[in-house]
Amino acid sequence: MSKPVFIVAVASWEQRFLEGIKRDIERLECERIVIFYYSEYSNKTVSNRDQVRAICEMGNIVYEEYQLSFFNTIQSWKLLCEVFSGIQWNGRSVLLDISTAPREAIWNMLFLLEVQNALIEYVYHRPVSYSDWLSREPGKPRLIYRQSGIMQLGRPTCLLIVTGFDSDRTLQLINYYEPKYSLIASQAGEQYANERENVENHLKMLDGYADYETFNIDAYSDDHGLSGIKEKIAPIFDKYNILAASIGPKPSSIALYKLHREFPSIGLVYTPSYEFNEEYSVGIAEEIGRAHV
Repeated sequence: MSKPVFIVAVASWEQRFLEGIKRDIERLECERIVIFYYSEYSNKTVSNRDQVRAICEMGNIVYEEYQLSFFNTIQSWKLLCEVFSGIQWNGRSVLLDISTAPREAIWNMLFLLEVQNALIEYVYHRPVSYSDWLSREPGKPRLIYRQSGIMQLGRPTCLLIVTGFDSDRTLQLINYYEPKYSLIASQAGEQYANERENVENHLKMLDGYADYETFNIDAYSDDHGLSGIKEKIAPIFDKYNILAASIGPKPSSIALYKLHREFPSIGLVYTPSYEFNEEYSVGIAEEIGRAHV
């Protein structure tokens, strides 16, 4: 990555947001940090945002922050378009820290940065552990602007879901779109009690539903599970309208972005949650990524 770089992130109250930004700055020559935050959680993230601003002032780094909203997606999209339309982004080396960013924001920012021919790298800082529950009250699923796919009349819907610990969001997606067929991808391995909290919970929830297939991926691998997803998609690609959602490990959002970029007819779907645990995660562990998108 050429220097200096811009770092882009979405603010969280989690410890790993602040520690992750510090880690990013230490490893790169940073000229500007652009932080987005959500109005619905502004009070919870203000302390971390203030600390990042202070770090920037001490390091002679330009600090910018912008407010988004979970409830006003049109306004948020317009703001992102305005921010990333500046000439300073054209051909710029950008590190996108996806650690605490919603998938909707990740996909929108990747799209707008690629329009600017930015040289994008991404990084994900894993937590040491998660809380017993992460989110509640799933909202209405929504297609991503400019990445909603191309639907063919007469074709049934296939829903591809990379699952996580919140099985309610999986159920919300299935009930909302009523797919003819579903591909349910689960993270492989025992990390964060994955087998119990993710795989087993989803198998119980799916009992009684027809026409679905489960399979494992490794979202922490170099391709974040993309090759495994493409293998499952290939036999049905010409038979279904495919919608893809990531509610599992955050790096899987990169895999689905690349999937849509390769197959633009596949639509990306985001399912918001309207309640998040104040003790969402603990600490900061190793990082995933630092690769070009």
